Amino acid sequence: MTNWGFDDGQNNDQGNNITDTPGGLRSFAEAQKAENKALKDQLEAIQTQLRTQSLQSVFNELGVPGAVTQYAGDADPEKIKTWVEDQRKIFGRPS
Repeated sequence: MTNWGFDDGQNNDQGNNITDTPGGLRSFAEAQKAENKALKDQLEAIQTQLRTQSLQSVFNELGVPGAVTQYAGDADPEKIKTWVEDQRKIFGRPS
């Protein structure tokens, strides 16, 4: 018995449906959490794909399409151009 006059496991027609299973709000929250994770993963994949396409187009313009696999910097075209020029200087290739 509790201080309220009835056992915790009994609802005595009070509408207090006490069970060990998650309630509707908890189930909803868990479903939302799973959906948010799926959407986050999908967004991350899309962003990666767009970054790769952006990088590839800059490297294609510079005439070194294969160098994209070696580049690990930002997707900023100016930084890519600087990186390519530095690599050309290092390996003795003309611009």
